[in-house]
Amino acid sequence: MHRKQEALRTLMNLNAAKTLKAAAANFHVQDTKAEWRLQQWHTRYLKAATNYAFFCEQTEEENQKVARTIHEKEGLEARKAALRGLQDATHKRREATAKARSKTKELNTKKAVSAHEDKQKKLIQLMANKARLERLHSYPQATEDLIGFVVDASTGKGIEQVNIKSKCPFDTYNTVTKTSDSTGLSKFHLVKGITGPRGYRCYLTYTKEGFIPLRFRVLIHRARTDAIFRQATLMPKLPAPPKYRIVMQYGTQPADLDSHLQLFVGNKKVDISGHLGNDPHFTYTDKGSADAFPFATLDMNVNKGYGPQTHSIHELQEGSYGYYVKNFDYHFSDNIKFSKSDARVFVYEGNTLKHRFAIRNAQGSPTTVWQVFNIKCHKNSGALACQVNAIGTYVAEMPTSPDVMDTLGEKA
Repeated sequence: MHRKQEALRTLMNLNAAKTLKAAAANFHVQDTKAEWRLQQWHTRYLKAATNYAFFCEQTEEENQKVARTIHEKEGLEARKAALRGLQDATHKRREATAKARSKTKELNTKKAVSAHEDKQKKLIQLMANKARLERLHSYPQATEDLIGFVVDASTGKGIEQVNIKSKCPFDTYNTVTKTSDSTGLSKFHLVKGITGPRGYRCYLTYTKEGFIPLRFRVLIHRARTDAIFRQATLMPKLPAPPKYRIVMQYGTQPADLDSHLQLFVGNKKVDISGHLGNDPHFTYTDKGSADAFPFATLDMNVNKGYGPQTHSIHELQEGSYGYYVKNFDYHFSDNIKFSKSDARVFVYEGNTLKHRFAIRNAQGSPTTVWQVFNIKCHKNSGALACQVNAIGTYVAEMPTSPDVMDTLGEKA
């Protein structure tokens, strides 16, 4: 209906355009748009009449045929679109598969190269180890038993069932301490516990539940006897340990070594040791105090050989701490014997062994005093910060002031 009305309307407008053109000619009126207007309405009429004739004057069968044709074309276009979508999806899938395959191949290649490199490295390492072992076996060898005992740093009493491991260049040996004997010591005997080329070292490790593990080295050399003696002092773990715990152990000669913990806090000078000094500027104590100044104590003082001598710093003070070991038997044992006393100092921060010092590494000519380390404490943003500084040198006498001291490396 709409197409018919549109066709009639455009026909009327076309006839009107013809009438205007004829009137202009009859009355000699110039109409420059007459031809253009006639052409425009003629075109519109043809389009409207064609649409009307195509859609409205067709038979039902022809209309159905047109509808089927349109439907078939629409279906064809839909199938074409679906096919294009399928082709695009297939292309993307193939592209993704190719990328994944390429990445997998690349990863496999990298793994193969890495595995080959690891295999080569292991082979080279095995060859190097074999060559090293052959070289070490060619050196002069020494074999000694390892004997000794283990004590508690806080009580000086023996500790039973301590696991002892000696790791030497060729082999590793294990044993445990036996039940304490009449001396109160828990001894051990490790057959061939120190073996290997002379000049090399075995590493000794002492462990037991409830105690902080201890580890140090033993030089392999030809001994005068069939056994090498070493003792160990284990520090017990505590639920709330002091800030610092310091342990000194040594051998049998000199028999009496003294460990000194000195404090320089403001104008106060305190020396905590088993033997008291006589400097009038110092306060000397063989016990100290955990609850009042100097908030440091001498917990264990065995000075008849071996030790241990154990200090604790319970509350740190702003200032300086110095730690020294003195040969109190210097009248009977010279400084060379002191340097060979196998004295060792272990510094624990809380329940962790942080620093180890050995007198064999002390610098300078041996004297009666081994200056081991110091601790400097200062305020930093309101909090107290402390630093342990290794000294490791011989000094002529015990210091009387907290002068800044150069630090040397730690070795144990």
